[in-house]
Amino acid sequence: EIINGEFIGKKEGNVKVSATSESGVTTSKDVYVYIGTTKFEINKKQTTVYLNDSETLVVNFAPSNATFKDIKWSSSDSSIATVDSNGVVKGLKEGIAKITASNDEGKKYTSYVTVKEQPIIFSGNGFDEINNLNLTAGVYTAKILLADDSKINYVYLYNNNGAFLESVFSNGNKNNDSVFIKWKASSTLNNAKLQVNITGKWTIIIEKQIVGKTDFEIEGDYSYISETLVGTGSYVKIDYELLSYIAE
Repeated sequence: EIINGEFIGKKEGNVKVSATSESGVTTSKDVYVYIGTTKFEINKKQTTVYLNDSETLVVNFAPSNATFKDIKWSSSDSSIATVDSNGVVKGLKEGIAKITASNDEGKKYTSYVTVKEQPIIFSGNGFDEINNLNLTAGVYTAKILLADDSKINYVYLYNNNGAFLESVFSNGNKNNDSVFIKWKASSTLNNAKLQVNITGKWTIIIEKQIVGKTDFEIEGDYSYISETLVGTGSYVKIDYELLSYIAE
């Protein structure tokens, strides 16, 4: 439909639009009317994929009868994470990659994917020694989860020669409190030992943090902060709840 010279699409399809001047000259043009996309976004703004694991990202769009339903996927660094035509992301190397979905209408949305090693998780009740702990070089955090009646006496980390590396003390963390310790492994640490002395039940989650710079600005709830543990000019990506435990 044309109202006051303005073309208004009524439904999807091809149409020929013609106009005649006052001098009687007629011109025409073929126009394709499409149903525009009003919503286009990936289901996760940011996510973590562990090395050699995969996760499927999904584009939510509206309306359901939008013309351009075909999604094109791309990765900013396929050495870190790849993505196939179905939105399946696979983690290949530690780091952060931008996964972008787009359509032929020009809609675009980006998700930030962190690829990291699988966390190491131990659970116990009372005193325990965890041997043969292997860590690659990097910055680590350990989160200690406690049962309601548990209390940390000490947690010690030793290298394979028995040398002390790190500790955390507490005089009574209760009610499912969590405590964080951090350390830097300047080289691969093989056959290390974690000595745990906690009254009651506990779980320790050891995670390697992603250190380095990206060539793009991180959006959303990521935080890149200066980290003296990894040297001048370096940065570490770390969850907000850990920020108070990292020294700038």
